[in-house]
Amino acid sequence: MNNTANNHFVPQGYLKKFFDENHCIYKCDLENSSKIYEVTDIKKECCKRNLYTVKNKITYNEIEYFCQIAGFNDEVEINFCKRICDYINGDYSNFISDICLSGIPKAYWPVFMDYIKGFVNDKFISKSQENIFTAVYENDFFNILNQIIESESIDFIKNNVDLSKISLYLYAKLEGFLHTSALKIIYLKIKEEHPNLPSIKEYEEKIKKLKYNTNMYLNLIHYLIIQYFRTEKQINNLKNSLLYLKKQWKEKFINIALPDYIEKFIEMNEESFIFIFLHLRSIYLVEYLINSGYKLIILKNNTETPFITSDSPCINIFASYINSFELQGDDFEIYFPISPTLALLYTNRKGYKDTKKTKITLNDKNTILQFNKSIKKLAKRYLYSNQKSILVI
Repeated sequence: MNNTANNHFVPQGYLKKFFDENHCIYKCDLENSSKIYEVTDIKKECCKRNLYTVKNKITYNEIEYFCQIAGFNDEVEINFCKRICDYINGDYSNFISDICLSGIPKAYWPVFMDYIKGFVNDKFISKSQENIFTAVYENDFFNILNQIIESESIDFIKNNVDLSKISLYLYAKLEGFLHTSALKIIYLKIKEEHPNLPSIKEYEEKIKKLKYNTNMYLNLIHYLIIQYFRTEKQINNLKNSLLYLKKQWKEKFINIALPDYIEKFIEMNEESFIFIFLHLRSIYLVEYLINSGYKLIILKNNTETPFITSDSPCINIFASYINSFELQGDDFEIYFPISPTLALLYTNRKGYKDTKKTKITLNDKNTILQFNKSIKKLAKRYLYSNQKSILVI
């Protein structure tokens, strides 16, 4: 499987949207006296080794404890978590058993199953989720992003969402990728040892024809939530919160017998929890926000002061001026700059919700500076811009 060690938590293709006319971007290091660098090669920007790697296999028992703690008790939710667990673990048997009979020549079934058994027995294999983030979430996003930047509009992204099928659509989208990806990974691995293995191109074409209708609106909102959670900063925040919670439980209930699932949860590896939580929680948050009437707005920057971005580019605006411990359930508004002149705002504020406009033009420099200050406050370490001078804020 893909063992990419250098995981980009902000896509390189996104950062390129902030290049100047010389294909250069400026980077401000907030931890080094706000020193500013000129960067032309972004391969090493916004990435961390093994950020998405779970070093130890996640067990089904851990999944069940996780679901009890998180309140995910529906059979669909539990099975969804298990499928993600299988993929992260590199255990493809549960995917292949559903599709290999129709997708693989019969003579090669034993070869496939022998390979699967050997792969599953490797307890210490490195597991990366890079495939999920890039092939599932980013591919759809970049298709939409390029259209937004080219047209400076989001009118083509129709909000024709069936509110009762939001989770089902997002489940199906991810599960479809996991199945087809598992087949390809095993096929390519076996072909290294059995070069005469017949091509599965015809079968792949059949899979493509079975693809469900895509919903650009759902894909975009889901990506905003994924990008919000997937950065090094947010993953570290989740991990630290989890460690703090475990510590509190241990200290508070030191002389009290805890339920078995809580005891097991306390012993559970933090990465095991975080990466299952991230995929499942993002789906529920998308469903909640859409059902709460959040509205998507595009902000057009009509000033000479550009929008800047950072190593945590998708932010909750409320968190930039309200203490995180005082944030309430409705204090959530996503701001995501997508170029020096365009940004997305996903909001429930009355003034935005009441307007029929999907595009708002900003002519006030101070408004742009306020957005930029929010980006700076919620960055982990680095700011990025197509203008060097604007980073001194």
